[in-house]
This record gives sequence, C-alpha cells and structure tokens, in this order.
Amino acid sequence: ETGRKHQIRLQMAHRGWPVVGDTKYGSSQAFPSGIALHARHLTIEHPTLKTPVTVVAPVPVAWQQWGVTEQG
Repeated sequence: ETGRKHQIRLQMAHRGWPVVGDTKYGSSQAFPSGIALHARHLTIEHPTLKTPVTVVAPVPVAWQQWGVTEQG
C-alpha cells in the first residue's frame, strides 16, 4: 500500500503506538468504524496564492458514542 494514511499508520506502529482498530499494524483493540484515525484540523499552503488554507472536519458521528467530542 501507499499513501499518507498508510504511512502514518506504519510510523505510529513502528514507535509502539498503533492506531486503535488497526489490526494490520498491531492494534489489539477493535474500533467500530474501521480505524481511529481522523484529521480534525489540516492547514496547507494554497498552491498559487501561497497563503494558509485551513480545513476543519467534525468528529465522526460514530465516534461520539466513545465519548470523543469536538474538544478532544
């Protein structure tokens, strides 16, 4: 596999911190909606304007049953 999500999963597991639900890379815990990997805030540089662009994503609804809130 390739891609950023895969690389994050691999590097976290390599450091001994597998992502919850990621049984491929060593997590022993199940997670009801796949793996517990979510980018709450992401800031990148606009390719032509060279200004920061921030995207904010809400916490997935399925995660709320686990007590995950917008504040963390």
